[in-house]
Formats: sequence, structure tokens, C-alpha cells
Amino acid sequence: MQVAFSEDGQRVIARHRDGRVLEWDRASGAARLLAHTTGAFAYCAGQDRLVISDRTGTVALSLQDGQFQQLAAGPHDHATFSADCAAIALANAGEPTVRLLRTGAEPETLSTTKPVRNALSLSPDGSHLAAVVATPEGDAWARTG
Repeated sequence: MQVAFSEDGQRVIARHRDGRVLEWDRASGAARLLAHTTGAFAYCAGQDRLVISDRTGTVALSLQDGQFQQLAAGPHDHATFSADCAAIALANAGEPTVRLLRTGAEPETLSTTKPVRNALSLSPDGSHLAAVVATPEGDAWARTG
């Protein structure tokens, strides 16, 4: 369902429909199970970090040392990183809000006009946020600053 390359391009991180998150080694073709997610999935190659979510909460996982960082107590459907991994945005399909977490800053809860249903993305520098909802008109909401 979702796929990303590691920073050196030698590994592929993939989220499958059944929630398995696998790391594929391009040279050997071998796969390694990293985690399971029932919702959010985001990968930041710059810090080799993964965001996953289940009914118990949403966490960031360092693929280098296996350390978890709790991001939120509840599950999330969408997650995205800024390019430098310094900002993470989280959203649920049923709630008209986005939770923005920035390194060294207090978490922010941003209101959206409608719940985020299809996609969520942070600009590379983390200063712009775009969220897409499922409507026939293709409504989108974005925050700048």
C-alpha cells in the first residue's frame, strides 16, 4: 500500500494491506518484519524513523536501535514527516483536526474544515501542511506558517 526507500537506497520499507511493515534489502532480496500498523504509516529516511499506529497509540520507531517514542495515546489513520524528520503530523479520518509535533516545541492541534480522509503531507521544511478529504469536489485544506 505504501513504500519508501532508505536514505542510501539500499532498503525498501513497505506497508502491506494486512498491516505488516517490512524492510526489503535490495541486494539480497531478503525481507524483515519491522512492525504491524492498523493505521498510520510514515517513514523518514534521513533519521531512519518509522511512524506506526494501533489501538494502543501512535509511536515513532528508530530502525537503527529499535527505540520507540510515544507520539500519542490514541491511534491515527494518517502520518507524515517533514524531510528533516523534525516535524510529524498526525490525523484521524473521523476528526477535523491535525496534531503537529515539532522537535523542541509544544504539540499543536490544528482544526480542519472536514476530517482528513485521504492524505496528509508536510512540506519538506515542515512549514506547510496539506490535508485532503474525500468529497466529490476534492476539497483540500492547507496551513502555512
